[in-house]
Amino acid sequence: MTLFTIVLVAAFIVLMALEYVSKPAGEKPSEETKLVQVTVSSKLYPGQSPDMGVGLEIPETSTRYSSSPNMNFLGTFGFEAYGNTTFGEMANDWLLWSDGDWPARNTASTVIFSKDGTLGNFVHGRYAQKIAITRYSEPVRLGQYQSGREFLANRTYKFGCWMKQSGLTEDARLRVRFWCGDERIDQYQSFTVGSQWSYYEINFSLPLNCTPIDPYYGQASSERIEIFSTGTLWIDDAQFYDSEGIDAWGLSTRFIDEVRNLRPSTLRYGGLVCNSIRPESIFGNRFDLQNYENWYGDVEGDMFDFNQFLKLCELTGANPEYVLSQHLIMNPSIISNLLEYMYGDDTTAYGAIREKAGFESWKDKFDKVYLELGNEVMFNANGPNWSPEEYAGYVMQAVNAVKSSPYWDANVLRIGVGLQDTNVWVNVPLLNNLDGIDVDFMLAAEYFPGHDFTNYYSSWWTVNQVNYNEGSLTGSTEKRAVWYRRALGEAAYIDGYASYLEEMATENCWKPIDVGIYEYGITGIFKREPYNHELANMETSLGAAIAILDQSLSLRKNGMNPINAFYIQGFEWTWGFMDDYPYIRKRPVYYGLQMYGQFQRGQLLDYSFSSDTFDPFGDAANNCIM
Repeated sequence: MTLFTIVLVAAFIVLMALEYVSKPAGEKPSEETKLVQVTVSSKLYPGQSPDMGVGLEIPETSTRYSSSPNMNFLGTFGFEAYGNTTFGEMANDWLLWSDGDWPARNTASTVIFSKDGTLGNFVHGRYAQKIAITRYSEPVRLGQYQSGREFLANRTYKFGCWMKQSGLTEDARLRVRFWCGDERIDQYQSFTVGSQWSYYEINFSLPLNCTPIDPYYGQASSERIEIFSTGTLWIDDAQFYDSEGIDAWGLSTRFIDEVRNLRPSTLRYGGLVCNSIRPESIFGNRFDLQNYENWYGDVEGDMFDFNQFLKLCELTGANPEYVLSQHLIMNPSIISNLLEYMYGDDTTAYGAIREKAGFESWKDKFDKVYLELGNEVMFNANGPNWSPEEYAGYVMQAVNAVKSSPYWDANVLRIGVGLQDTNVWVNVPLLNNLDGIDVDFMLAAEYFPGHDFTNYYSSWWTVNQVNYNEGSLTGSTEKRAVWYRRALGEAAYIDGYASYLEEMATENCWKPIDVGIYEYGITGIFKREPYNHELANMETSLGAAIAILDQSLSLRKNGMNPINAFYIQGFEWTWGFMDDYPYIRKRPVYYGLQMYGQFQRGQLLDYSFSSDTFDPFGDAANNCIM
């Protein structure tokens, strides 16, 4: 009762204000009081989902600039992906620094960088960074920028990597050099590197809280590996982390604690990015994995390891919802290998790889495990663009392979398809082509503000072939403007959208299947004016927080499980719920979901509201701002 009272009170207050905020600038509001009568029943709302949680999205790759489950402050750390430079092949995100330049355009020493895949010349993965100095005139320094993140005073930080050498006559040095306002922090330690691989690490602490500035007076805040003689140095698998904020699996303990407070029902591993993930980016120790590469060959950061993802789910009490890449879908035997990787013991090929990576079997760890077959593959921006018929054919192969696996457990595992937003022209043919294929669920996406959706009416589709836009919720006269152009009213919008999905599934699937929304929420791109309203910043907007909470509870009310609250600022990635280390600064939407998830979640109560003077589903709702 407490939960729904609070949610309705918030809605009640906002609804009373709608007519005032919709008035043009300078026009005085009516003095007549606009009241909405809200009645809360003690009866449970019928047909609601028994799952009382809300699902969240988790980024697929490590990143320096947004909140990441990994505890490693480096951009890329595995020395697996390289770019061509003046000095040879240099690992992505790493730069050369000379006495006068950062990054160096030239250096007085003669140095050649290369990726070395010779057996014995790398520790994990396929490559290590090789640095050969044939003439020495100044130190050769390899490092990464570090800026914008605050580091805390009197905490133990560690920076280290694997190294071996041939022909060096001087010690190598690990160094952390930060500019903190007008104060410079410069801590380092020299190491006599041997001819065999060993891990070297510097421990350091800061006398004050420091947010490194980069660049600063021609210098750079950075972590560096420095060489002071001719010879050859090999480097692999670097780490820079808070030793008091990391667990045994390389995860950020602060991230885990804050996500646990939200009590998520599911954590979903990725979206479009997942379509291009290859097997070599899944199986093995996280330092063995290849860097993420999109379908077109562009290489980005280190992967967020599959086992780390499952461990994060276990530690936060969430069920995993994993997006299978198109590489796996087109090779269903690899999906069978993935199940063995999850559940096989150390006598199996893939179970042994998992055990070597430091993880035990995931058997009996989760109530449910959802396997989603690709993301938006019928209008794809990161992989082959499949027609409904092609997608259905791949789905059939994948489902047959998975459900014939000795590790298939129908009580736990679920496998399903992702529809293309609300596009009936591809969704209905897909569902028709799934006839006889034993999928367990179908998921669709919808964002707010964003795409208009078309209401599904099977009689129009099968008989009159009428354009579905004529039946859209926004365009229909009988169901007028419940498409609210700002954050409020999301529940009413989702009520209509849920009806659309359920009707489409019922009339086009050969068997009853679960229906859900794999990505829902706010994109940050306003498709209606004002495009750049100061209140449209979702990272600070209370209205955005109300909309996500409103939408999540409406999905539950309609019998759907909110699988993934997809919440991004524009289309530049940021994890919208929390900011980065060290404080994991929480945004309004975090507190909205925490209010529900940690403190007040429960069964939803039936309610009603009415007003003689204000229509919360009418034209006034179209003009309210966030």
